[in-house]
Amino acid sequence: MAALEDNLTQMLSEGGGKTLTVLNWSIYYNRQVQKSGGLLNGIGVQGYSLPGKKKERHAGSICSRQESAGGWYEAGELGGSVYFPLISEFEGTSGGKPVSVRIVHSPRRKIAGKFEGGADDTEELLDAVRETAEALAMIIVK
Repeated sequence: MAALEDNLTQMLSEGGGKTLTVLNWSIYYNRQVQKSGGLLNGIGVQGYSLPGKKKERHAGSICSRQESAGGWYEAGELGGSVYFPLISEFEGTSGGKPVSVRIVHSPRRKIAGKFEGGADDTEELLDAVRETAEALAMIIVK
């Protein structure tokens, strides 16, 4: 919360005295990938091995958006990154009006994803918070 407040304060030097109320804000680290291909890697027939379909992995949540409680994403939202994303989902009010922001942050490098104070995890998490603040600032300024 402090990082979001600091970012917004810097971005909205002329905030106009509006109050931002946070109703719900979650950041998810989604490590899901969709897998496709046959259930069998290969089939043996009288001592000869016949190859099965190659298993492929595709970025994106396994469940549909409707089935997910939060943190859902699809491959097209990754912005070219091959690493698991951080999804920031914010709901609140600004000046009495509802605001909703959803950010899919694509890390620039592989992160441990333990979020126990590691430098890479912290940097990517703070980047997701900054992107959330930027999206909120654009809505608040309107």
